[in-house]
Amino acid sequence: MIKQILNQSLGWWVVLSLVLTSVVASSAEEYEVDGEIMQTLFKSDGSVQEVTRSKFTVFVKDCSWLIQTTDHDESGMPLIVRETACTNGSEIYEMQRRIDHENTVGAPGGVRSLSVATIVSNNVPIGQMDDYFVCHLWEMFASKCFFQKISTNWITPVYDLNASVSVDPKLTREAKWQLISGSGSLPLSVVYLETSGRPKVAGRTNAIYMATGVTNAGVTQIPSGFVFLAGYGLRFGPGAMLSGASPATYHFSKQAIATVSAVREGCSRSELVPTTDGKTIVIDQRLPPVAVPTGTTIFSEDEMQSLSGMVIRLRGHSDKVSAFLWHELANADQVMLTNSQSLGTMGKQVQGVVLEALNKIVAGPCIFEPERFKGISLRPETTNLLNQKRSGDKLAHLNRLLLEDAFPVELSPRTHPSAYVVQDGVDWLPVEKAKQIYISPPVPPQKPTQRATVVFYILMVSVSAVFLFFLSRLKRRGI
Repeated sequence: MIKQILNQSLGWWVVLSLVLTSVVASSAEEYEVDGEIMQTLFKSDGSVQEVTRSKFTVFVKDCSWLIQTTDHDESGMPLIVRETACTNGSEIYEMQRRIDHENTVGAPGGVRSLSVATIVSNNVPIGQMDDYFVCHLWEMFASKCFFQKISTNWITPVYDLNASVSVDPKLTREAKWQLISGSGSLPLSVVYLETSGRPKVAGRTNAIYMATGVTNAGVTQIPSGFVFLAGYGLRFGPGAMLSGASPATYHFSKQAIATVSAVREGCSRSELVPTTDGKTIVIDQRLPPVAVPTGTTIFSEDEMQSLSGMVIRLRGHSDKVSAFLWHELANADQVMLTNSQSLGTMGKQVQGVVLEALNKIVAGPCIFEPERFKGISLRPETTNLLNQKRSGDKLAHLNRLLLEDAFPVELSPRTHPSAYVVQDGVDWLPVEKAKQIYISPPVPPQKPTQRATVVFYILMVSVSAVFLFFLSRLKRRGI
């Protein structure tokens, strides 16, 4: 009887445990947000410098998130596909690839086979270029765990490239925010303050995020859109622009407007990590950089990884850097590259023309322009040099790095452990494993020393002697 009662009790406990487990699992917040964002960068006089338009989907599972964006032009033609994610609260994974509609490299569907992946040690996505906008989408749609865990009002200004890993990842600003429904919910507004030591500047608004409404995905409340504004100095005024006022009235440096088209309860992606296929260059900023010696800026023949790929990109003007390089060629050289359908016997001559053009650019003025390098992932050392005064060898080194970043498949970069190439997608290795594979040299097998050999033989003789002694004792006893 007692045994029967115990068995029934055990059965009820099993059922109750399953029910509780399902309740806990279902209480995990999972949702998706679709929409479109437009970001405008302004010059200091208020005129427009650059406009970026992108469609997005945000996937969230509790504290893990992935943001998928597709940049497009005014007609809606897609240009760049990007996925940014964080699953462990300490590392940001990002993949992006440029869409080549002319299919100049033979990839199916017009998408180039090369992807560029980056890994940084951080818990918030911060771009290393001023046109980065994924940070805005994270701030308003995927930051609930961040705001739930922080215990100070000095937080990372996600919109500021000066807080990126390549500049000062410890940079913080004083901020104040309002959450939609208290702790554990998404922000309704976030205001970042100036922190300058000058009394007239400190405490003024530096940037602001404002939700334009709230919608629901199940029990989760989500902004139905938002506006982001960052400003220049004292004249920046938060809030909507006055009717008829120009951007210069407020001296905005950056403005982003996001609208939500759909929200869904639940998450359709089983794993929130960026997906890639084919050849991928990985810029792993968790790994220590190695200084590249100065005076080694000239491209040589053995650094041309894919001459045919370079020629195809130049002939097709597949991006703005390729078009820029093409126009640097003499007319006769353009004709030669246009007519060289098969490199064959002309390979050396064509290679000489391309190398001469590359090295001419390396030795010239700075080739960086935001619009020209839009959508190109720059390595930390490239970004660092961009933020410095440079001339002479430093300037030539910067131009070389920019060309390497623009042609990561065609040109061989100088050995640098933070950049490596994988042939079939990225498995997002833990940092220790990445160090082991891409940094640590293989340990050669150690040959035993003469002393170690002698010790080994002594031990073997000793063990044998003990064994023979016990064997003789057993024989004496007749066992």
